[in-house]
Amino acid sequence: MGFLDFFKRKKKVEKEEVKSEEVIKCEEIMTRFAEGHMTVYEFWEEFNNNKDLQNVIYNDEKLPKKGQPFLYKDLDLSKLYIRDEIFRVVKCYFMRRNIELNFYSYDREEISRILDITMEYVDCYDQWFVDNIYNKCPVEYNLDEKMKFIETKMKEYYKCKDKTPQWLQSPAWPIVNNKPAVFVKQSVSLEEFDDDWEIFEIKYYFVDENNNEIIVEQYT
Repeated sequence: MGFLDFFKRKKKVEKEEVKSEEVIKCEEIMTRFAEGHMTVYEFWEEFNNNKDLQNVIYNDEKLPKKGQPFLYKDLDLSKLYIRDEIFRVVKCYFMRRNIELNFYSYDREEISRILDITMEYVDCYDQWFVDNIYNKCPVEYNLDEKMKFIETKMKEYYKCKDKTPQWLQSPAWPIVNNKPAVFVKQSVSLEEFDDDWEIFEIKYYFVDENNNEIIVEQYT
């Protein structure tokens, strides 16, 4: 490395280390939230009333050009994935700067455990699941009790004749008359074309409470 290159690099580092008082205060707020010392509700209220904080996040020079933060007005914080996304935005701000924090989010832990118990055959972001299982969980339950409740209700509502569906893409469990249909079986087929192009297809067979058949198709 030549002297000129070293000088340019030094100036760049010094420039990156210079932060305004407003940025420092905002990063202190973000740190408290990222380390679990501030709830997502408290952070969101602060964000909506703090123009400096909004500018720090939205005008982040290290933000990828196509990475506009998913933080808009009137977000519904009752949705778990919205709360988790707010945490992800703040966490990424520090990770882009290689700033090591003791990241912790109750919502992130909760969603990770829900994903574990749904075993990839139920979409825990599906509105029916959210309205009829997740939102019905008693608010006084701790995390273990909540997971037990969700697991029990999921097995009660999402029934299978034998095995659970092995989805080729995202889970697409049909809801009929406000109830999940019963999974019966799945079949696999492979269609070949003259130009050596192939389509891999799986059909998922369900029945509703009146024994009407519903077929869900997924392709590669």
